[in-house]
Amino acid sequence: MRPEIAMQHIPEHFFSRSEVSALRALPLDEQPLAFCQFWTCKEAAAKARGEGLTLSLDHIEVSVEPDTPPRLLRVTGSADEAARWSLYNFVPAPGYVAALAVEGHDWRLAAWDWTW
Repeated sequence: MRPEIAMQHIPEHFFSRSEVSALRALPLDEQPLAFCQFWTCKEAAAKARGEGLTLSLDHIEVSVEPDTPPRLLRVTGSADEAARWSLYNFVPAPGYVAALAVEGHDWRLAAWDWTW
C-alpha cells in the first residue's frame, strides 16, 4: 500500500463519482486503505470477467465500506452482471491488500499460512 496515492487525484480519474464521494467522506486516516480496497476489488472483478484492465475501472462500481463485505454494484452495459459476482478483501501480508472476485455466492474461502 502506498497511502499517498489515495490523497492524490487518482481516485477522481479512475473511480465512479459515487465511489469518489464514498472514499472522500471517510476520515482522512481511513482513505488509504479504502482506496486500495476499491482498486483491488475493481481490478479483481475486471480480471475475473475476462476483460482485465481493458475495461475502464470507472465502468465497474464497487461498495467498500469499513467493516462491511465489498459488493459489486454496477457494471456498465449489463444490468444484471453485478449480481453474479462475489468480492472478498483480504490482507495477504502486512502493508498489502488483495481482493478476490468469484462468480456466484455459494462458496467458502479457505486459506493456509505456509510460513515457517
